[in-house]
Amino acid sequence: MTTPSARAERGRSIAMVAIAALAVAALVLAVLVWRANAGDASETADVGEMVPLETDPYGRAITVRLPGTDLTFVVGAPVDVVAHEMLDVEYDDPRWEDGQDLQAPDGGTLVPLGWRFDAPGGLLSDGDPAPIELRLVAGDRTVELDRVDLGHDDVVSYDPRMLAVGVGGDLDVTDLSLEVEYDGLTQTVDVSTGKVDAGVAQALYEQERSLTAGCTEVEDRCALAAADPASSLRPSPPNLTASYVSLYPYDPVLGWADDGTLWAAVRLQILGVSVHNAAGDSWKVRRYSRPSVSLDGAQPVRRDGLEADAHDSYGSVVFRVDADTAPRVLTVEQVLMLSGPGERRLPVVLRRQLAPLG
Repeated sequence: MTTPSARAERGRSIAMVAIAALAVAALVLAVLVWRANAGDASETADVGEMVPLETDPYGRAITVRLPGTDLTFVVGAPVDVVAHEMLDVEYDDPRWEDGQDLQAPDGGTLVPLGWRFDAPGGLLSDGDPAPIELRLVAGDRTVELDRVDLGHDDVVSYDPRMLAVGVGGDLDVTDLSLEVEYDGLTQTVDVSTGKVDAGVAQALYEQERSLTAGCTEVEDRCALAAADPASSLRPSPPNLTASYVSLYPYDPVLGWADDGTLWAAVRLQILGVSVHNAAGDSWKVRRYSRPSVSLDGAQPVRRDGLEADAHDSYGSVVFRVDADTAPRVLTVEQVLMLSGPGERRLPVVLRRQLAPLG
């Protein structure tokens, strides 16, 4: 049997629960009224404004290749609003102190996007790299996203960027494109398809092309020989090594190759020799001329080192070549100034057929 005191206690408990429920309901109602009066607690973005996001947006990943590094974008579909929880904003910023969502500009939309570099230090090996300029093209308006100078120590570890960008007009992904400019060349990305119009930089998206003269090691026994086959003089020992001939679209000194062409670079090492003949006479080389290096008869457009010397010569040369036709013959020519029986000059030459690697 339930006693009067038990029934009273039960009544008080029910009353307290009811009071608590009413208090919660009143609080919820107050919040709803506040949000209604606050315009749904949103903050309207300006056209061109960029607001940081907490995470990458959901969307298509697109990679743009640059000399020494890759740049990967993720671009989401345009939206009308971004929830406050997705924004990377300061809690003590008065603009966001009430937890406002980010609303698209009047008559416009928000484009969520992000980007990151892979191995950004690659560009630093070129000495003084040009800045990388990133732009979003939305309809007929261009938004400057960033200007990245990877030559500065404080951006070697470039932090990924995630943003919501306010743009004008009722746009969708078919109205969006990205532009990445490096040293005067702009690559354009169609966001809706992910296709990159790379221009001469297209070679960066293809398999690396290299050729060999078969002289990469001293053990390959490559040697400059007398240019006149009838000469009785023989330089020895084998004295030349040549790196692979690399074909590429961008040179840190020369810049981008012209349309339809590539740069071709090779590094050479020419060691000192002595000269003798079949009779046993010998000559010392007192001076080596500046080596002449050609590729299919063409002269280099850039040269480092490989100067006249009394001993060895080291350096590299760069040629302009046709992008669709691989170079075939590497030629090195030099003149040896001899001292010994009857001082003389001995022109020497090396011609090597090039073969593709792989």
